[in-house]
Amino acid sequence: MKKNAVVWAAIVVSVLGFTVCVFASDFDWQDVSRGISDVKTVLVNPDDPRILYVGSSDGVFKSEDAGTSWRRVLSLGAGHKSVNLLLFDPSTRSRLYAATDQGFFCSDDAGESWSRIFSGKDSAEKECTAAAILSSGIFLGTKKGLYVSEDRGRSWNKATGQIGDTAILAISSYNMRPGDIYVATLDGAFKTQDAGESWEKIFGAHPVENGNNGGEKREDQDEEERFSGIRHICIDPGHPDDVYLATDDGVALSKDKGKTWSAITSFGLLHREVKYILVASAIYAVTKSGIFEFRQERWHELSLGLIAGDINSI
Repeated sequence: MKKNAVVWAAIVVSVLGFTVCVFASDFDWQDVSRGISDVKTVLVNPDDPRILYVGSSDGVFKSEDAGTSWRRVLSLGAGHKSVNLLLFDPSTRSRLYAATDQGFFCSDDAGESWSRIFSGKDSAEKECTAAAILSSGIFLGTKKGLYVSEDRGRSWNKATGQIGDTAILAISSYNMRPGDIYVATLDGAFKTQDAGESWEKIFGAHPVENGNNGGEKREDQDEEERFSGIRHICIDPGHPDDVYLATDDGVALSKDKGKTWSAITSFGLLHREVKYILVASAIYAVTKSGIFEFRQERWHELSLGLIAGDINSI
């Protein structure tokens, strides 16, 4: 007899999809976007899963009834100005941060009002792509380097060296080890073990035209897609020495904090270019073909029946 489980899981696609129940490995996907399009990021309050936030090209939206209704709580104005990442402050669920194309914003009242705490000196610095909120400070990734604030965003310092001048793709950290931070960039993956005082390159990027899958270069490809083999980085919170990289040629794993790397089999993936990796109770990957879970030494698709455009993150 199969065991039934009811779970709440949010997935970000070109519209927002929402999973309400799973029977064994069969997911029942439901669209709760309610007209919100071009969703880039989703944030679920773990203390109350009915409270959701999504970031899109139209700003930040909040739901207090598990996606039945939404209201906009942050607008970035006219034009294509995306909200790229939403995250909570680890100390309180009432403080949120939004990394956007128009700077880095903070809310101290559960998203009801916002203030911009980083604006950058030019359009590339203004475009915030990644962030990590740690006891050692706020680490903010932009299209033009990594910035650090040790006073909750009142002042910022640009990281020294190569990581201060390259486009940041993703930042991964573990709160129990606030000095250990891993960053995926256009020029490779870097780590610090002293809260950003020094950085070490642990994985080199390589130039690619259209991944390692052949074909002509597409005009709509971002710079990262054309020239970097790295897409995303993630620490395993259960084994913080383990670091995963999503690359244009599958998933790479280091079990020694980035000193050595090995490839995880791509068996079961329908597309080798992995653009997002998540490690929680299991390993999940997002490709152009869908969402996959790694178990029993192969990948299993979870997105069967999900009708959507590009999947941006999970």
